[in-house]
Amino acid sequence: MKKLIATVGIAVGVLTTAVAYAETPKLIGSMDYISGTLHIDGQISSADKYVSANMLVLGKTPQEAENDTDIGSNIVYSGETITDENGAFSFDVKFDQNLAEGTYDLYFGSEAFDSTEHYPVYFSSAETYRSKINELNGKNEYSDFKNWLDTDNGAEKIGFNKYESLTDKDTAAKMIYHYAKTTGLSTTNATVNNSVFASGYYASLIKNNIPLTNGWIEEILLKDSNIADLYNKYGDKNLTYFLQKINKDSATAEEFEKNILDALILTAVKYPNGNDNIKTLFERYSTYLGVNTKSATLNNYAAIAGNDYASVVACVQAFNASVASKPSYGGGGGGGSTGSSGSAIFAGTQTNITNELGIKFKDLNPVPWAYKAISVLYEKGIVSGKSEESFCPNDTVTREEFAKMLVCAAGLQDNAVTGNAFSDAASDAWYTKYINIAYANGICVGIGDGEFGVGREVTREDMCVMVYNTLRKLSVNCPESELKFNDKSDFGEYSKAAVASLADMGIVNGIGEGIFEPKGNATRAQAAVIICNMITNIN
Repeated sequence: MKKLIATVGIAVGVLTTAVAYAETPKLIGSMDYISGTLHIDGQISSADKYVSANMLVLGKTPQEAENDTDIGSNIVYSGETITDENGAFSFDVKFDQNLAEGTYDLYFGSEAFDSTEHYPVYFSSAETYRSKINELNGKNEYSDFKNWLDTDNGAEKIGFNKYESLTDKDTAAKMIYHYAKTTGLSTTNATVNNSVFASGYYASLIKNNIPLTNGWIEEILLKDSNIADLYNKYGDKNLTYFLQKINKDSATAEEFEKNILDALILTAVKYPNGNDNIKTLFERYSTYLGVNTKSATLNNYAAIAGNDYASVVACVQAFNASVASKPSYGGGGGGGSTGSSGSAIFAGTQTNITNELGIKFKDLNPVPWAYKAISVLYEKGIVSGKSEESFCPNDTVTREEFAKMLVCAAGLQDNAVTGNAFSDAASDAWYTKYINIAYANGICVGIGDGEFGVGREVTREDMCVMVYNTLRKLSVNCPESELKFNDKSDFGEYSKAAVASLADMGIVNGIGEGIFEPKGNATRAQAAVIICNMITNIN
């Protein structure tokens, strides 16, 4: 009983302590009325933190429970857990089917929370739930259907708890209505119904440009389970781009799923992190896309990698055209589409390439503007391929990779350094020497808390800051200039002087229409061009 009293104490706020790292937990709940089980997933930033969950009897307030000498008699459910290494926790709350129907108050407490978190839960028996679903399925007119959801918290009473929070209820209600009329909401599987609602809910958020919550892709109705994996690999990592590409007018759950897949395909092509990833994706969805993967080579995937296509149709057309053209790849010359990752991003681009600079990489046709820069840096030992014949020009660049390129380009690679300045750099890793040399010479700093940011993709503004610092380290005169890009409000204050100066020197350029996209990530080809331009200014 001592343990129970302690957890209840936290729940009602008696023992909750606000500390330096206190935060509000993110909670996602799903009620299965058929089994009478509520599953709650929670997330905070701290690992190994104690979390309690307590649900009071119907109508009981925390103050009443606290003042009662038999505090346990006021508790319907009590549980406890510890957050994992990612700060995640979960609870499965089992309801007694004989409980009275109504809204129960569930409280979460932890020393890591800034306050006790209240989570109201509506409960009804499986029999009552089936009756309500049958009633809703019987609404033939959309107006009657939506009125049922809107009246007397109807949506909440069948587990659609977040419906009331929507500013655009129509998008969600119409999607649920379509499913009810074509398939029918289930009287035996509440999880499916919750997924249908989640599709409508998140379609409404996306349509109205409202931020998504973590894990949303796992909640919606998906016939293709691969889509969740694709989102976690591409969409979540490049969320701004993904949201730009998704068709926001989804009328049905099936259409919403298709629109998500299309946006993920475009996102994967834009940010593939390896042409093999596009190959795997296109082969999986070859029938859906209508792509000729049987005759394709890795160069055909490289031809579209990093490009920004207005639609999946345009992307497929470009890919199939590349396959049909059967281009010659001798010496890295020839054509290929530059797309948005082409010469507009960095000044000093190279064209009219000849085989006099021929190197062994066979995947450079999509980036003719970077061929000379890659050749020069390869000859100097500043860059290398990811395999004997592949440079992977449209792969992104990590912070440690770019730091090494700069250190070698500046001729600082043999500088002696002692110790390791960064806690996330393994002492025996290939990059540790280079990032410590860069740090010692004022080329770059970490991301805070003693970390360098190993494994993170370098942003365009950070890349410019590092180049700017390298030039100043080598006593190159970098002019003070005005930042003239239209998206200047997107820049960090720390990067504005560097980007303005490099743009004035002709080392970097925008991506068109006065936009620089400072938070975007650079490709290996782009990094080669900017470093080559930097070397020109050194010499």
